[in-house]
Amino acid sequence: MNKNFRQRWSWCLCGWLLCCGVLCADEPTEREKLVKEAFRKVDRNSDGSLTSEEFVGGRQPAQVLQRDFEIFDLDRDGKLSLTEFDPIAFGVERDKRGPLRDLFKSLVDDFVKEFDRDFGDWDSRPDESVPLATFVEKLAGKIPNEVLVTADRNRDRQVSRAEARTFIEIQVGERRNGISLRRPNGLVNNHQYFLNMDRNQNDHLERAEFLAGVPGDQSGELFDQSDQSRDGRLSLAEWADMPGMWLDPVHDFRQLDTNLSGRVDAVELLAGTPEWKRPVCKRILPAFDFDADGELSLDEYRISPHGNTLLHWVPTMTDSNNDQKLSFEEYKYDRPMFALLRVFFFRCHDLNHDGVLDLEEYDFKTLKPGRLYSLHQDGNVLKRLSFGDKYVHCGSQCVSPDGKWIAFDGKDKYEAKLPEYKILIIPIEGGEPREIGLGLMPSFSPDSKKVACSRFSPQYGIWIMDLAGGEPEYIARGWGAEWSPDGKEIYFGEYAARSSLRVYNTETKQVKVVVSPDQKEQQWIQINSCWSPDSRRLCLWASKQTQQDDPVMLLINMRGGVKDPVKVRYRPPPGKGLGADFAWHPNGRRIVFSTYCDERKRRQFYELDPETNDPPKLVVGQPENENPCESAWTPDGKQLILTFHPD
Repeated sequence: MNKNFRQRWSWCLCGWLLCCGVLCADEPTEREKLVKEAFRKVDRNSDGSLTSEEFVGGRQPAQVLQRDFEIFDLDRDGKLSLTEFDPIAFGVERDKRGPLRDLFKSLVDDFVKEFDRDFGDWDSRPDESVPLATFVEKLAGKIPNEVLVTADRNRDRQVSRAEARTFIEIQVGERRNGISLRRPNGLVNNHQYFLNMDRNQNDHLERAEFLAGVPGDQSGELFDQSDQSRDGRLSLAEWADMPGMWLDPVHDFRQLDTNLSGRVDAVELLAGTPEWKRPVCKRILPAFDFDADGELSLDEYRISPHGNTLLHWVPTMTDSNNDQKLSFEEYKYDRPMFALLRVFFFRCHDLNHDGVLDLEEYDFKTLKPGRLYSLHQDGNVLKRLSFGDKYVHCGSQCVSPDGKWIAFDGKDKYEAKLPEYKILIIPIEGGEPREIGLGLMPSFSPDSKKVACSRFSPQYGIWIMDLAGGEPEYIARGWGAEWSPDGKEIYFGEYAARSSLRVYNTETKQVKVVVSPDQKEQQWIQINSCWSPDSRRLCLWASKQTQQDDPVMLLINMRGGVKDPVKVRYRPPPGKGLGADFAWHPNGRRIVFSTYCDERKRRQFYELDPETNDPPKLVVGQPENENPCESAWTPDGKQLILTFHPD
C-alpha cells in the first residue's frame, strides 16, 4: 500500500456498495425475497430508497432507530438503498441482523495486488509458482520468516498464487486452522480469549486451562458438552462452536455511540472502552478515520483493533534502539499470528507515511538507563549511585566481601544482545566503571579478587575472571553462577532440558548435580539465586511445570544434615509474580526480593525472615514509582544496593 493508502481505503469503505451489494441479479434466495418485501412495505413513495422518516415509520424508540439509520447509511446520502437496508431489514441485534459487507475482502485484495507487484505482475502469470526461498527473501522484513514459510501449504517448496491468497486470508485474520473467525453478520470470534487460556500454547484448551479461564459452576459441564472429539481438550473448531465465544463489534459500536449520532468520537471511544483496551484508545483516531471527519463510522470501527479481538492488541511496545521511533520490527505482539493485519495496523498509524511511528502517531516506551541506588539502613536514606554516562544498563549487582566494590553487568548501547554484555566494577560509593570483560551476573570470590560469571563466548557456560587481568577460566556448561561465602562451591543451573541445580567444587574442580528434575517437584529453577551467609542454604526461584507456572521461593539445604532439605518459604498469591533475584542479609534473618504490591499498583521490594513463616513486608525507604529489579547487601548489612529498570 502506497502513500494513497488512506484515500483508497476511504473509497473502499464509502463506495463498496457499487460493486459488492448483498443482493444480486441472480435468482433471489428466500431471504432476499423477504428483504425486498420488507423494503417495499416501508418505501412509501416507492422511489427505491428509504428516508429516515420511512425507516423509523413511527416505531419506538425513535432516536435509536434514527441513529441506526445514520449508521447504515454507508454512503451518507441521507437515504438507505436496498443494499444498505439489507443487513438490518429484520433488526440490528445479532440474532436478527443479516450479512454485512466483508471489509476484509478488500484488505485481502489489496495485499494480493501488493504481492502481485512484488513478484513482477504475478497476476499476469496466475499459474506460475514462486520458489519458497524467493517468496521468503522477497517479503523478509515485511513479515517474519517463520510466518512466511507457512504459505507453502503442500510443502513442495513452491508457493502458488492460490496458496499466496490463502496465506493472505489467514494472515489478515479471516480464518485460522480451517475455521472462519468472522461471520457474515459481523460477529468476530473471541480468539484472543482462546489464546489467553491456552497457557501451554499447544493450540488446544486442556480441561484445566478451560476451567481456570471460564468461571462459574457450569464451566465443567460446558467443557464436556463442547468436547465433541472426547479427547479431553478443545480445538479451535470446538471452541468456535461454543455459545458466547463470538463478539459483536456492531453492538459495541452502538453502545459507544451515546449521543446517538451514528458516529463515535474520541470522547465516546475513551469513555466506553474497557480499562484493558484504553492504552491504544487515543490512537484509534485519527489512524482509522479514513474519511478524516474526526469520528469513526461503523466500518472504520470494525476494521480497527477495537473491532478485531483476535489478538491482545494492547501490549507494551518498546523503542529498543532508543531512536525515538518505533520501527515495524519493534511494533510486535506476543504471538506471531495475523502478520498482515499487523502490517495493516502499522500503516494506518503511520500517518506521515515515513515507515516508522513517532510518539505523535503511537504510544510506546522509550528507554532510560538502568538506575543503581544505595539504601542505607540507618534512616532509610536512598542515594543514587553514578556509573558514568557510557553505559545504558546495570543489573545483577553484587558487593565484594571486603565492602569496597560493586560488580554488575551492563551494555553501552540499547540494542546490544546478551552476548555483548560486559562485567563492570565501580567503587562502593559509585564512580566511573572499569570493564572486566564480556559476561553477565557476576559473583565475587571470598577474597574479592575474582568473579564467577556467565558467558556466551568463547564457550557458553560458567567462567571465572581475575580482576587483575589474565585469561578467564572455564568451569562448566551452565548459567547463573553464585559463589558461596566460604568459597568452597559455585552454584549454577543447567537448562539444556529441564533445569537442574549443580555446584562446582573449587578445590576438586568437580561438578555434581545436587537437585535434578526427577528428584524434585519443582521442574524449573531460575537464575540469580543467593547463598545464606553460612554457606549452608540456597534461596532460589522455582516452579512446577513451566517458567511462569506457580512460582515459589525455595530454600534448599546444600550441606546435608537436616530432615527437610527443601522448603517452600513463600508462595505469592496467583498472578502477583515473584522476582527471580534474592539478597540474603549477613545476619541470616532477612531475605529481600520483589513481588507485586496491590497498594502501590506495581512491583516493589519486600523482605521476610527465612526462619519464620511470617508474611513478607515492604522494604522501607524504597521509591514508590520505580520498577525494582535486583538487590544485594553490603557485607556489614548497613546498605542495600538496588537496581531499578524502566517499566
